[in-house]
Amino acid sequence: MRYWIDLCESVEGDGFLYHVTQKSDLPSITSSGVRPFSYWGTIEIADYFAKVIEDDGGEPVFIRASMSVFTESKLRPDKPGLQEPITTVIGKSEEEIWEEWESSNQTWKDSLDIIGSVQYMKVMHLPPAEVKT
Repeated sequence: MRYWIDLCESVEGDGFLYHVTQKSDLPSITSSGVRPFSYWGTIEIADYFAKVIEDDGGEPVFIRASMSVFTESKLRPDKPGLQEPITTVIGKSEEEIWEEWESSNQTWKDSLDIIGSVQYMKVMHLPPAEVKT
């Protein structure tokens, strides 16, 4: 079973980032927020990690946030994701990813464009919300 938490409604033309965690982490996240240094990405990347959680016997929870709720200066490239990219999800070889990364400005936006994920250095507080199944 998949669970969802929406941080806000979409703004016209605005994209979303997704974070996946285990359902057992919800009490901590509800009281303290998603910890800083968390990883956020496309729905495809989030779905990959949800399957990993399910394969390990857990119940994944998707947290969806509009790009407008992120403090841009607190977004960073996903360095571990660049070092060990999920090529099956991204649809590119490691060599292609490194070539793109090396020829980019190596910003969080490039990380999102190239591998579909970023790191967020700030706590992401959740508004009062219900888990949606």
